[in-house]
Amino acid sequence: MKTLAALTVGLIAFHRPAFAQDREPNALYLTGEADSSPTFSGGAAEADWVHAVSSRSGITLGGGSTAVADLHWHYGLAGGYLRRHRVVYAGRIGLGGGRAHEDGFSYARYVGTVAVPIAGGVHGEAEAQYVRVAGSAAMVFKVGSVYSGIRGVSLRAAYYSTSSAMSRAHLVSGQGEWNGGRFSVLGGGAKAAGSVRPVVVAPTDLTTHPSAELFGGASVAVGRSRLIGSVQMVPQTPGRLIRVVTTLKLSLESSAEPPRQDAR
Repeated sequence: MKTLAALTVGLIAFHRPAFAQDREPNALYLTGEADSSPTFSGGAAEADWVHAVSSRSGITLGGGSTAVADLHWHYGLAGGYLRRHRVVYAGRIGLGGGRAHEDGFSYARYVGTVAVPIAGGVHGEAEAQYVRVAGSAAMVFKVGSVYSGIRGVSLRAAYYSTSSAMSRAHLVSGQGEWNGGRFSVLGGGAKAAGSVRPVVVAPTDLTTHPSAELFGGASVAVGRSRLIGSVQMVPQTPGRLIRVVTTLKLSLESSAEPPRQDAR
């Protein structure tokens, strides 16, 4: 279910590297994140349960907590996906609240995605997100494609357009992945196009805006579970922001059940 799995990415960040085979149904995902830059630092934790209702549909439930600079917030999330006539529809909602200094604020993220098979192992994707946290809000539109026509290889390309009260930004990204079964690696990056983003990434921008970056990661099977790690680098002036993300995937499939097949 690579196409379905690719639509169930976590809600901590826009550009968290995602392995296609590592976001599968009937599993619990426990994620920890650490961020460090010359101007601020922080971290986050998230739990995400992905459950297949049938071979063509499923639900996701979870929640998380984020603390960065002087901001901290907690949220719950819910979503689902549905395959109909070879087209995959997915949606997620994250709602919560937090505090900055002594002031409270609300957190919200709404995500809708559609994936359509094109030809020769190529899928097209379109996504819309609205995010609001601590007075900062943005609307992000994404169009992209995924190529998986070569066994063990997945290539992704995407274009992002972000609109907020302060600016409008455009971003292009690319990612390559090699899956060797028990071990996988990926790498890629994102670059600003058109308008120029601020040289200093604010704490709220990590959640509300995609940013130019370089990233790499690896995934290794540990029994019936899987350990997934990635490092992201966001250039800044001065220095750079480094993000380290680790996810433990705990399979909830019964060992007596046959493996699920990708019904393309």
